[in-house]
Amino acid sequence: MNMCDIEIGKKYAVVNVNCNKKTKERLEGIGLTKGSIITLVRKSPLMDPVEIKVNNFYLAIRIKDSKNITVIENG
Repeated sequence: MNMCDIEIGKKYAVVNVNCNKKTKERLEGIGLTKGSIITLVRKSPLMDPVEIKVNNFYLAIRIKDSKNITVIENG
């Protein structure tokens, strides 16, 4: 499933980050790599961006980018 489809409060493992090179490097630089465990914290009222927690950091990710991040439920 894509990260844009995950539920608030559940944990997910990142399977693949399939963005353009610049975006992928930026996301990997802040810890969003294959195998990372993420939790959706909240969605903005218009659903863009979404806030996730990864490695004890809180990040805002655009829906455009979250559609290119594949995750699986983890626990």
